Amino acid sequence: MRKNQRVIHLDDMLKYIMKQWKILLIGCILVGCVFGVLGIYKVHNKYTSSIEKEQRIEVNVSGTDLDDVQAVLGLEKAIETQREYNKNSLMMRIDPNDIKMCSLTYQFHVSDDISSQLQESKLVQGVKAFQNALNNEHLYDYIRNELSQEIEAKYFKELITTDTDAPGVIIYLISAENENMALKISQGIKKYLAESNNEILGKYSGLSATVVSEQLSTSVNQSMILTQTNNHVNLQNLNGTLNTRLSTMSEKAKQYLELARTAMKDGDFEPGQPLYKEVSDKSNVSVGRKIYEVLLYAFYRVIVFFAVLLIICAAKYMWSRRLMCADDLKDMYGVRVINVVNLKDENRIDLISEKIALLMGENRKLIMSGSNISNDVCISILEKVKYKLVSRDFEVTITDQIMTSEILSKLKSDGELLLFEKIDHSTYAGLDDFIYNIKNFELNPLGVVVLE
Repeated sequence: MRKNQRVIHLDDMLKYIMKQWKILLIGCILVGCVFGVLGIYKVHNKYTSSIEKEQRIEVNVSGTDLDDVQAVLGLEKAIETQREYNKNSLMMRIDPNDIKMCSLTYQFHVSDDISSQLQESKLVQGVKAFQNALNNEHLYDYIRNELSQEIEAKYFKELITTDTDAPGVIIYLISAENENMALKISQGIKKYLAESNNEILGKYSGLSATVVSEQLSTSVNQSMILTQTNNHVNLQNLNGTLNTRLSTMSEKAKQYLELARTAMKDGDFEPGQPLYKEVSDKSNVSVGRKIYEVLLYAFYRVIVFFAVLLIICAAKYMWSRRLMCADDLKDMYGVRVINVVNLKDENRIDLISEKIALLMGENRKLIMSGSNISNDVCISILEKVKYKLVSRDFEVTITDQIMTSEILSKLKSDGELLLFEKIDHSTYAGLDDFIYNIKNFELNPLGVVVLE
């Protein structure tokens, strides 16, 4: 049981903790890496979890807001239609000042066995049948095959008109952006009429038609100029009206408009019906924010780990059973500390030997001992000091057993006792017993050299 109370020196405890810097540094790095990886995993799960909390918010409008929404939807549909027409229309591609025209003329004939009273009627019927052929979708299949293009029939219909300059005559007037297109449309019409002649004129007995001319020409069409201009101006006006409407809409109406657009694409929208907006709790987070959260997560845990290590080191220092501070020898046992020797500093041996020689004065007998000097390191230091002192004509004895009659007789015959104790090696219990025995025999040590 320890007989002396130990005094804790804060400055020495801090020095002890600082000496553990390698353990502290390596520990913090390892903990930082471990919790850094764990932090990446946790942050990744936080922002990429497949389970999202969502809330449905009802959005509904009425009155002026609903009128604005319906007007905008109508304008957007009209703009889409007009834009699609301007883009795909064959007529809109034509230069009105350089129209390539193809005139395809058919002459109808009535067989001789038809009475003269019916011939004129038959010719009118033939012209009418060829005019109606323009409404047959199969005609435009022939034209598509000639052009090798998939174009809607309505765009071909804008290019083809009919005229008559005499009874029993029909002229197909074909407008195109170039001669090649004009001729291919004309070729498609001829093939269709030739292959479908029986179907077209079958119910008109004694009636037939032949191509009498096919001519190319170039013309200018002021009406087409006006039509093209009107289409472009109409698109601009629609966009202007739409922008004006949007600028005056309320925020609630704009929200409803966005939902209405989606509902219209799904084919499930009636004006005025309640619509629902899905709101997710999860927001988009930048990579920088995620890195910050990972670092913060790891940093907090490194700080906690560092604090725990400091507490452990301080606790080890305060409750250690081994000698932790050179001052403890003076405070607890009243033994003078001659010097503290770093085991790695060979130059200190000479200084210690010089100081011991001065303290010895005229006395030449020295006993070097300690409570625990049996390890090789302590013996090595003691041997070096002994060697230095012997070279100065000192009689030096090294022993770990001072309670023998031989040692006691030397000490009582003017011999000096010099103690050697090693930090973190000598124990307080051993020192208690050792110093107690020394004082019990009324021995007064010259001092103590502390090894660290």
